[in-house]
Amino acid sequence: MVKSLQKPVVRVTEMVVSRLSGIIPAPQDGDVMTGLIVCLIVVVPLLVWTMIDPRSQWEVTTAWQYRDPKANEPSDLVFMIERLAAGALLITIAVLAAAAFRANSDSTAEARPSMPDLVPVYQGPEHDGYAEAATPGVSVDPFPSAVGSVVGSGAPVVIFSPVLADTTGSQDSESSQRLGVEALYYPWMPGDHPPAFAAADVIDSRTALATLDLAQATTVGGGEATLGDGQAILVRLTTAACAVTAVTVTGGDESIEVEVSGITDPARCGPTTEGAYVAIPLTDEIVAKARGYQSPDYTPIDPSEAPYGRHVGGRWQPTIFTSGVRAQPSEVWMSVEMDREISPRALLPWTAGQ
Repeated sequence: MVKSLQKPVVRVTEMVVSRLSGIIPAPQDGDVMTGLIVCLIVVVPLLVWTMIDPRSQWEVTTAWQYRDPKANEPSDLVFMIERLAAGALLITIAVLAAAAFRANSDSTAEARPSMPDLVPVYQGPEHDGYAEAATPGVSVDPFPSAVGSVVGSGAPVVIFSPVLADTTGSQDSESSQRLGVEALYYPWMPGDHPPAFAAADVIDSRTALATLDLAQATTVGGGEATLGDGQAILVRLTTAACAVTAVTVTGGDESIEVEVSGITDPARCGPTTEGAYVAIPLTDEIVAKARGYQSPDYTPIDPSEAPYGRHVGGRWQPTIFTSGVRAQPSEVWMSVEMDREISPRALLPWTAGQ
């Protein structure tokens, strides 16, 4: 049986080679990659054709040579052997191509110069947008009377009475979020009660959450009774809210962080109020720290050293009070040059810069 197949196998191999000869250009010396590319583009499709339908391939490439193609058509066994031979050649080409591409990649990597050879590395100093020399920090009076201020002496404002006050830690929840505050604050100190806050309408957050009724939750002119004779600073919310859930005051000798949490969804606590105020209660210890606070030295902004495409914020902290969600001042506080140096977290007394 083996001897009987030898002659057909040899004949089939000659047929496959003869069909591919004249199509594959002989590679020049050292041009292995070109030969492999030609194999991938031209030979591989022909071998796939041989595996799928050798009979149609014979009819297209060979049958035209015979006067009677049907009489000279190869047998089914020959076509089967052609399929096997084509599969073996495809496997061989795949192995050789993988080895050749790997070797070519390795040689290219060895010949390619390293990055330091191509791009010189600048070894000069790195600029962060700030001057090298520090400037002495300037502290301001943290509790200037707001009785004569435009806001303090103006029309009565609206104040939220929070659910929780003088707590520590974040009070965020699925329905409660941190609320933004304006940069300026207004002191409320014993014997120093600005009339606009004393006569303020007070929204009780507990009642708003329980009833969703703004009118029922509001006490007209209840500011004096709500704020009492304690110590506080009042900040204006930049977010419309229907309830304030918590006011937190945390920190140490160098910074006191103020945070207001609340609810902005009317479905939870009724209609929202725009531009309302919240009182941040202060202990005697915090007041003492604020009065004794000394603004640390800071490095001013140097526009000539600013990294390309990057904005740098100021580092001057005039008071001990800060907020992580503080809005930019809407007007000049001290001067354009000095305002640029203020830290974006600093809370500022309403009149200290005037």
